[in-house]
Amino acid sequence: MFPGSVIEMISVAEESGRLDKELIRLADVTEKELDQELKTAVALMEPAMLFMIAGFIGTIFVGMVMPIFTIQDYIK
Repeated sequence: MFPGSVIEMISVAEESGRLDKELIRLADVTEKELDQELKTAVALMEPAMLFMIAGFIGTIFVGMVMPIFTIQDYIK
């Protein structure tokens, strides 16, 4: 919701004497919008974090395996 439209809605509700009900309704709508945005953000961040963790673990694995292959070259 746009801030200007919220102000207009509050103004109309105040004039009609239904300010309390309108504020509750606006709070519910705003909360639902925020929840949806947070769910979307989390859904987008999960794959990115998985790739980052996989890259970190892969780096550690390569860092541990490379010395083993280097030692094998010196043994031969």
